Amino acid sequence: MIEIAYILMTFLLPLAIGYLLTLYLTRNNPLPRTFCLAIGYSLGTGFLTQWMLLLGVLNIPLSATKINTPLLIPSDDITP
Repeated sequence: MIEIAYILMTFLLPLAIGYLLTLYLTRNNPLPRTFCLAIGYSLGTGFLTQWMLLLGVLNIPLSATKINTPLLIPSDDITP
């Protein structure tokens, strides 16, 4: 059961990051929700990849807590 939770987290985490980032970047000229979902996964995966690269360059050991740190940044004006 835990494996299913990890698999869902690997797909939902980048999707959530990318979707919210897409909504934030297009808040003045909103895009359709389906398009935001489509590009959200790619954008979120790229964001997490760059974050993990930065952690590796700084010789910070990778752990779930350190990788998920950007998600803890509060966001107050993301909804369109």
